[in-house]
Amino acid sequence: MPQQLTTPLLLVLMVAAFYFLMIRPQQKRARAQRETLSALTPGTRVLLANGFYATVVEVQDTVVEVELAPGLSSFVVKQAVVQVVPAGSDPAALEPDRVEPDTLEPDPLEPGLDADGDERRSPGTPRTDS
Repeated sequence: MPQQLTTPLLLVLMVAAFYFLMIRPQQKRARAQRETLSALTPGTRVLLANGFYATVVEVQDTVVEVELAPGLSSFVVKQAVVQVVPAGSDPAALEPDRVEPDTLEPDPLEPGLDADGDERRSPGTPRTDS
């Protein structure tokens, strides 16, 4: 008699574990993403799926117009918006360190030689020692 109850009970436990470990967390993430996309308004800073930070210009049904840089706008599907970036935490808003061209050091390698002093050759080209 215990064998007849153990197998169905084990099966029910496996299905319940699968639901709570796999399906339910995915539903929570999907719900949070839908809420994020429905709350988009012009002026919001967002992170896109390709890694670009942008500012929302206009929101349509399935498309969002974003400004990637001043004067550079693009249309992306709403699903490309990964997250809304909180004010003050946008690394794209920080001024990058700039190096002036005259402060760059020249290339230490001679033209046509690699770091070992050997002649540069394209991959697959046999070495000719003379």
